[in-house]
Amino acid sequence: MNYFDFSIYPKKSLHENVIFWWATLTPLILSLLLAVLLIPELNFEISVKGYKYFLTAFSLPLGIASISIILGVMVGRFHSSKQSAISISQNESNFQLARKNQTFQHYFEHRTQFENWIKLEGVKLSILDQSDAIDVNAMGLYDLLFSSNSIEYLEYSVDREELFHHVLSKSQIISFELTNKDSFSAEWACLKLLSFINIQPFKTKQDYWAPYYDRDAFIELVLEIPRVIYKSSEFLLLTGLDSDDVNLYEIFEILIKELDKSSFFEKLNN
Repeated sequence: MNYFDFSIYPKKSLHENVIFWWATLTPLILSLLLAVLLIPELNFEISVKGYKYFLTAFSLPLGIASISIILGVMVGRFHSSKQSAISISQNESNFQLARKNQTFQHYFEHRTQFENWIKLEGVKLSILDQSDAIDVNAMGLYDLLFSSNSIEYLEYSVDREELFHHVLSKSQIISFELTNKDSFSAEWACLKLLSFINIQPFKTKQDYWAPYYDRDAFIELVLEIPRVIYKSSEFLLLTGLDSDDVNLYEIFEILIKELDKSSFFEKLNN
């Protein structure tokens, strides 16, 4: 133990802090030394006069001794204050940890609920001349609608501006890829388009995509995408998207105009 360590350690008991004993014992020792020096001058007379003389002579030692109580209380207060600060900090840390654990759990529950809702509502992509509709990628749609969600952050509503910005950026990339390829199949063009909603390439029978060599049919497929996104956004009715809102459709109409300006549909027919 360092007997000259005057720091206050809140994790130790008060009596285990060296400064507590320095604060309480130093005034007592000084008062005792002064008392010893004054003893030869005392008049041991048991009377009122002798009592008054004792109080007068020992007023300074007694005053110094009383400082011991004041300093002891001060150190105790400081020690208690530091303990309270640590307790508050620990409570805050525990709260943040509990909140993170709760967010982690709710995040995966939210994803699972969304996936189950997509299946329950039968959100699918209709394909011309095909009896079976394409199942959408629920997790891909979730990441599109709730792009800011993670195991550390969870938002139950869709950020409209972020969604529109994300879809617009993706449309520009896909538009560039569709209009800058010299030759391609309808299958490649359709699956590239459907990557908007994270539909991955899959095996199909021959001529599955044949109807989409037609311009109007392909445009119909383009407009299926915002329909699926809007339908998916009805999840929990907390998304902030309105089915009457045409902003998302406008993005895809811009895409169609870009395809029209290029020779995309001519290449598609070939």
